[in-house]
Amino acid sequence: MDWGLAIREIEILSLVVSAIVGLFIGAIWYAPPVFGNYWMKLVGLKPKDMQNSKDMGQLYLAMMIASVIRTAVLAAMIIATNTSGVIDGAWFGLILGVGILMTSHLTHNLFARRATDLTLIDGVHDVFQMIAAGAIIGLWR
Repeated sequence: MDWGLAIREIEILSLVVSAIVGLFIGAIWYAPPVFGNYWMKLVGLKPKDMQNSKDMGQLYLAMMIASVIRTAVLAAMIIATNTSGVIDGAWFGLILGVGILMTSHLTHNLFARRATDLTLIDGVHDVFQMIAAGAIIGLWR
């Protein structure tokens, strides 16, 4: 497995599209009528905390950088394993989403004594983003 070659073969446009799709998934997922209100209750925030925050720009920038890095790693793994196509890419995203991201949420939240619902809301969101990113990257292969 040549990781250098896999990284060089990443289609930048697939990362950009994946990031945009990920933003839409998050905007819908965390919208107040979907999981947003309940998520805010679980983490101890109020709508005004989200609206009046002076650092929202920095938070979104950090989130986008993390999303691009995560998606680039996913892309390199898809390329390195010679995975191609929408379905296989989506399956790859599902496997990594559940096997790595969801279990990480579970581990951190268990020790932090956070609500199981918070683990599910954040973890399943990340799994859906990985499925979408895997499908998009697989499409470019």
